[in-house]
Amino acid sequence: MRVTINGIDLACQTDGPEDGPVLVLCHTLATSRAMWRRQIPQFARSHRVVSYDMRGHGESTAPDYPYSLEMLAEDVIGILDSLGVDRPAIFLGISIGGMVGQALALRHPDRFRAIILSNTISPTPPEGQAMWGQRIQAIRQERG
Repeated sequence: MRVTINGIDLACQTDGPEDGPVLVLCHTLATSRAMWRRQIPQFARSHRVVSYDMRGHGESTAPDYPYSLEMLAEDVIGILDSLGVDRPAIFLGISIGGMVGQALALRHPDRFRAIILSNTISPTPPEGQAMWGQRIQAIRQERG
């Protein structure tokens, strides 16, 4: 399914029981929601699983301006709102997905009953900025 959030067309999917606890899965940089394909069937046995492609990844649009973690966090809130999720969710993010989770915890703590962060960092030190720039450039070149 596709939803328009904050002016961006995002690809997302839901799996599992509608009335189950909501679990949001957020992927790593330069991947997509497809990275969760083996986990989703297990999680969907007991949870309503929401997986999505972050802006600029997978099947989501790639606007031509810089993104912030706050923007990426607001995309998650927009997806939950568009799906009618009105109960606190669980968020699971890996790498940059974990950074999005940190922004969500700071901006919208009432929307989540748990936030699971894996293989992530908080603020990027100055010496790490060049590495992120290189990774972003490589992704742009792959997308053509």
